[in-house]
Amino acid sequence: MLAALLGPLLLAGCVTRHREVLDEAELLAMRREYLVQAARENIAQIDRIVDRLKREHDEAKQVGRQAPAYDVLVISGGGDYGAFGAGLLKGWSGVDDAEWVKPEFDLVTGVSTGALIAPFAFVGDEETIGAVERIYQEPKDDWVLLRGLFFFMPGNPSLLNNDGLRREIDARVDEELIAKIAACADHGRACAVSATNLDFGIRRVWDLGYEAQSVREGRAKPDRIRAMLLASSAIPAAFPPVELDGHLYCDGAVTSNILYNANMRSTSSVLYRWQVRYPELRLPRIRFWVIINAQLEQVPRIVQPNWLDVTASATETIVRSATAQSIELLARELALIETTGLTNVEFRVASIPSDWRPPVEGIFKRETMESLARLGEEMGRAPRRTWHSGSPLPQQIGPAGEILEPTTAPNTGSIKR
Repeated sequence: MLAALLGPLLLAGCVTRHREVLDEAELLAMRREYLVQAARENIAQIDRIVDRLKREHDEAKQVGRQAPAYDVLVISGGGDYGAFGAGLLKGWSGVDDAEWVKPEFDLVTGVSTGALIAPFAFVGDEETIGAVERIYQEPKDDWVLLRGLFFFMPGNPSLLNNDGLRREIDARVDEELIAKIAACADHGRACAVSATNLDFGIRRVWDLGYEAQSVREGRAKPDRIRAMLLASSAIPAAFPPVELDGHLYCDGAVTSNILYNANMRSTSSVLYRWQVRYPELRLPRIRFWVIINAQLEQVPRIVQPNWLDVTASATETIVRSATAQSIELLARELALIETTGLTNVEFRVASIPSDWRPPVEGIFKRETMESLARLGEEMGRAPRRTWHSGSPLPQQIGPAGEILEPTTAPNTGSIKR
């Protein structure tokens, strides 16, 4: 009798739309076409950046001053901890120190929660930065909810229902913001976000500036940009994946928690394209600003031996470790570029201090997000103390139990190795 009652309920939890299954030959051909298209879009974006840099170089030369730096803002994933990055940008917006003033970024990249912040940071004016901080300070109770009584059933698209978060993105990423993004892209600036293509197991990067221009010109709908942001922030299993252009996407942090070109000397890099087009000119100074919406040293706690607690702890550890390694790789890549003499490089990182603690347990809690936003604002207003050069690796303990010196130091200029 009990089985007869529960059977339909359990089966209901397993009902999902079935996607057509293709054979391997078809999938390989699709993947090749997909990669070619992505490469074309990437080169087009890089060339727009190079055109902008050349214009700035020529304008500076006409008035006898040094060309401005090529400024890149990289915003990591981190879920509700994105409140830190939003607050940091708000506090930084009020700095008037000429050396540390928040620049107009040539390129903004974001992953996961960083992707949600990226379009606001890209526009970059005080009103828009204030708007994204308010989003993170005012989470709604229905942003994430358990998917009913049988949320754990394998046929469900996710454990949580994020319809509330989807509604928030629809409201905040409105046509006015999209028009501002398009206007910024008109000047050769770029805003990129990434998601993970689950069908092909690879990272996908989208140029939001180009997408916004497409919306303005009637070639695309605003919902396409919103879908990209949802895809980038779709935590596997927790949030439902997003289908776009026939492919299924989840959180960009699965492939990399920060978005940058891991080989900046490749044929698809700004450095290479500049050298090919202007071999007689030195590339302007490059400044990388990286906001890590996380603590790079895990807060110790006792993990209970159940699948939910173990999965949560293991996932956090995987992402945290991969993020630290990505930052180290980026630092080394930039240092290598500087040794070539082709340009000067500055590398600056800001992350949530290891001694900060959330005031309450749980995700998307107003008290925690307000605390992080305030912390970010305070740090943003003190950039000389906040931004560090090098890789902010966790504290290390020596063989005799001594605390080793940290690998980071306040940034005083270009990377020196």
